[in-house]
Formats: sequence, C-alpha cells, structure tokens
Amino acid sequence: MFARYIALFCCFASFSWGQSVPERKIIVQDGHYYYVSIHPYLQVGTLHILESNDTLDAGSAYALPAGRSYFEPVNPLAWDIEDTSFYVINFLDHPLNDKNEAIKRFSTVGLKQWKEGLRPEDMIMISVDYNLFAYNDPYRFILNRSKILTHFFFDGIWWNEAYWMVITNNDELSVWKYTSANGWQHGDVLLHPVNGYFSLFVHDNKLNLITNNGDVFGVSLESLSLLKKAEQGIVLNEGVLVENRDRDKVLFLPSSAINKSVPLKKSIDQFAITIY
Repeated sequence: MFARYIALFCCFASFSWGQSVPERKIIVQDGHYYYVSIHPYLQVGTLHILESNDTLDAGSAYALPAGRSYFEPVNPLAWDIEDTSFYVINFLDHPLNDKNEAIKRFSTVGLKQWKEGLRPEDMIMISVDYNLFAYNDPYRFILNRSKILTHFFFDGIWWNEAYWMVITNNDELSVWKYTSANGWQHGDVLLHPVNGYFSLFVHDNKLNLITNNGDVFGVSLESLSLLKKAEQGIVLNEGVLVENRDRDKVLFLPSSAINKSVPLKKSIDQFAITIY
C-alpha cells in the first residue's frame, strides 16, 4: 500500500476542479457556506468557505490534515464545524494512520490555504501525527464484534456539548456519545440494516439521522425512532445535505443542480428539496 501512495504522490500533487465538488453536506453558519471536498486520488480533504454570492470555485480553500478511505463502499468524510472548531474522523488508508486514533479536533483559524508549494502528501503526514480528540472506541467496538466489515458506515457531529457518533456494520447500529467528563457512552446494539451511508444533523435542537434513501430518524443513546418517511427525490449519494444552521432548515441538493458557474446559494434556493 505504501508503494501505491508514493506513486500517487508523484502523479497527483495538484488539485483540479474535480475535487471542489461538495461531499456529504454543506453547512450554513453565520452567513458563510462551509463544505468539504476530497482529492480524487489521495483522498485528503479541503475545507471550502464561501460567501453567499460565491460560486464553488470562489471563496477560500483550506488544506485539511484529514481524509477518508478509498475502499468501497465509500463512507464520505465524517466532519462537523462549531464556531472555529473543526471535528473530523480521519480515516485515510495510510500505513501510519491509526484509525483507533482517528477522531480529531482542530481550529479552523490555523488551517493553511492551498497555494503553491503546499502538497496533499504534506497534509497526509501532518494528519497521521495530529493529536487525537478522543479514542475511536466505536470503531474498536464493532471490530471486537466482527473483523468483517460489511455495510460499514459512520458519521459524527458535535451537539449539546458532546460529540456524537453513529456507526453501523453487518446490519448492526450503535449510538455513541463522548464528553471530556464521562468519556464514551453507548446504548444497546440495534438491528438496523442500511443500504448506503447516512448522515447526522440537528433540527429543532434534536439529533437526527437521515438514511441513504431519505428516511429521517430521531437519535438517542437508547433508540432510533422514525420521524419522517423519505421525500421523493432524496438519495444521499446522489447529492448533498444542506444544514442551514442560521435558519434551522435542512435540505437536500441533488448533484445535478450543482453548477460551478452558479453561486452556491442560488443553486440551493432554486433546486434544493426541503426536509425540514
């Protein structure tokens, strides 16, 4: 695997339009639009911060010391932002990246903008050495139950002064909550088949999970409760979730409606499907 990375470093050191496409979600907070894109070969992430009238290729692009796995099925980068704190599960497939220490938190203030001389492979090496926020107990837990990863997906979010994570494998789902005072807590393992990745979001100060087919569940340590059946046209891997935290609105933007020449806000206003 290491030889694979060396070859990729030599061939793909620069970024192109292809990886400025939003993955998983867009967060609207304090009038700014935040999204993450992924390098198509090295899988390292970029944080984009746009003003309301910016197109996708405008705004600021910051190098993230984190990325996702390239193995199928793809689980998009699990990230969240709260004020200037950026939370991420760094699941890069690198021989030095310990996935048991993958949960990171760092300040957006210290992130570097992509510019000449800064390479994706530099960010990968920074990512493997970055201090963890919390041990990845949810991952260790599911590996203790089974070394075989099937329908393996996860997402994490900061909410109500705690870090929440939901993880699935072999059609089993568990909900986890981390605080510095109490460490990790989790509920019972639930039988909950999934047909693709899911995403966590907060609406009306309640934690929710949306499945790949668009069903919405309320999330607690004790259970998942179906809140809303899927809206027509919502398939997560065919678009991105839009969390407008300024207005407490949640929408789905199909990939077909994303145009690099059109302001992102305009695309959302015209084509996004309202969930809440």
